[in-house]
Amino acid sequence: MEAYITYEALGLAILLAMDPGEADPHLHRELRGRGPMRSVVLVDEIDKAPRDLPNDVLNEVEHLRFTVKETGRSFSAQQQYRPILVFTSNSEKNLPDAFLRRCVFYHISFPDRARLREIVHNRLKPRTAFTPEMLDNAIRHFEEIRDLALKKKPATAEFLAWVRVLERMNLDAGRLKPGEEEALAFTYSLLAKNREDREMLHKAFIENRTT
Repeated sequence: MEAYITYEALGLAILLAMDPGEADPHLHRELRGRGPMRSVVLVDEIDKAPRDLPNDVLNEVEHLRFTVKETGRSFSAQQQYRPILVFTSNSEKNLPDAFLRRCVFYHISFPDRARLREIVHNRLKPRTAFTPEMLDNAIRHFEEIRDLALKKKPATAEFLAWVRVLERMNLDAGRLKPGEEEALAFTYSLLAKNREDREMLHKAFIENRTT
């Protein structure tokens, strides 16, 4: 039975926080002998997980131990090596109170202009042809877009993809040349994720430029 059991991130983190003599038989070969050690486990966008998941992991989150029902064996992290669990949520649905009581809440605000500029330079390393002024114009226009009453506001990932396209098209969102309006409108497909939002962007920034 043990040969057919696979442990995922949280289970592996708990196993690695145990004495190697007890944990190693259950670990992948490349992980054996590494413990005991503390790990960081990231569970991204838990609000998109199946409805029962937050309640199903209450014991694992609070006590950092789990039991394999098929074998009846339990595994528990040593106190000094307890994994650090990080859950992210976009608040698209409410999480159970019992789960939230076991968490420390921290809100990450949307990046300001300086932070967006830093993110672009770290992730994209724009070519010199895409000048700092063009990047500032893109950030300013992106903020204007997020100020609209969109059903789904574009996030940092969409912004990075948009800037990459602006760079490749050598398009300055703040200083369009004659005839570039439709090119800019085309790039809005990266920022708007439904027909209504795309029409709103077109009306707000393209039709107003051409009328």
